[in-house]
Amino acid sequence: MPIHRLLIVAFGLSLTMAAHTQQYASFGIVQTYNGTVAFAPQALNLAVNGQTLVMNKYSDVLDGSPYLFDDWQPGAIILYNNVVVENLRIKLNLLDNEVYYKDSSNAELSAVTPVKYIVFKHLGNDTSAIFMSQQSIEFDRKGWFQVLAIGKASLLKERTKKLIESKQYASATLDRTISTEVRYYVLRQGKLHLVKTVADVLAVLPEAAAGQKKNVKSEADLKAVVDAFNRL
Repeated sequence: MPIHRLLIVAFGLSLTMAAHTQQYASFGIVQTYNGTVAFAPQALNLAVNGQTLVMNKYSDVLDGSPYLFDDWQPGAIILYNNVVVENLRIKLNLLDNEVYYKDSSNAELSAVTPVKYIVFKHLGNDTSAIFMSQQSIEFDRKGWFQVLAIGKASLLKERTKKLIESKQYASATLDRTISTEVRYYVLRQGKLHLVKTVADVLAVLPEAAAGQKKNVKSEADLKAVVDAFNRL
């Protein structure tokens, strides 16, 4: 299934299943695309193969965070076999490229089975946001893209985390900080293009050139060009 179609399906599943998940709030709900649904408490760990999580690995970091968000976020995940695990509390560790979740007993676990997509229900001011594994499109490194626009072309946002260790003069201990770098890509016809300005996007999507200010580079401006192209 093409990426943009599967991502649209992911949004649809999150919306249509919401009414059915409330009465099973303590369980992970596993649904496959053939309609099979499992409500058993053990279904979640059978699908995701979770391992016990040690959450204090970066407790001594002075500044920055390994996580997309420090708080647990409501959402769903889609595995590479297209199994959807709904009604989760999720943390995304961008430094170690790990997906964490809480099971039916509220234990904090790390997903061992590779996750292809994450659908967050509440991300900042948005009601939903989709993240896709960079390996799902054979990117040259592990990580996650946030999908900002979907269609004939997609706008993808990459956040990379880096652990920096430094030692102050005459100190025996290391100071540890985590930095974040943001990049944007346009995905068209299976090829990724790094973009920084509207002009870069238009070089990939010249059909959307009408009326665009080429020297601007805000996220909203980049998305507007890709959305305009997808409407053509």
